[in-house]
Amino acid sequence: MEFRPKGIHTKHLTEADRLRIRTLYFDAYMAPKSIAKQTGYTLSQVRHAVRAQSAAVKPRSGRPRKPKKDQEKAEPK
Repeated sequence: MEFRPKGIHTKHLTEADRLRIRTLYFDAYMAPKSIAKQTGYTLSQVRHAVRAQSAAVKPRSGRPRKPKKDQEKAEPK
């Protein structure tokens, strides 16, 4: 099993990326390993995109960030 070096992270897939993976899997009948090899995404990313109900990206969970001071001043009163 290969591990990523410390500090190297994978990006979140966009809706277009997920749609491409699902097309390759369902329409072209490609295996997840070959999709990962061809696209450069990890096998976990490919599996997750295939298992999802749709290609739409769900909103991220967590507390929303506080607006910066510049943004607070720019809002109209």
